[in-house]
Amino acid sequence: MKAANTLFYRVTEQKSPSGKLLGFNVLGGFEPKLTFKTAAYKETHHDQMTTVQLNGIVAQMAKHANAAATEDVTPLGMLKKLAKNDQTYGYLS
Repeated sequence: MKAANTLFYRVTEQKSPSGKLLGFNVLGGFEPKLTFKTAAYKETHHDQMTTVQLNGIVAQMAKHANAAATEDVTPLGMLKKLAKNDQTYGYLS
């Protein structure tokens, strides 16, 4: 059973109108279905975000929200992109 104040988080891409990747958005909220419009917390990061940097952002969100736990609801495809950044920039998850 999930804690009553579990912070769900999701990573999405931030793109320009032409489709160029500008960075990533980290969305946080207390409902598992997160969209940019419904998220209680939003953080933006440059296009070389790694899992280590994501974990730091999520920790800050959880602290600010006084969350008892966190749960990742990021789609698998986005997790693969973060893992690729981990390898490219020398970070391990």
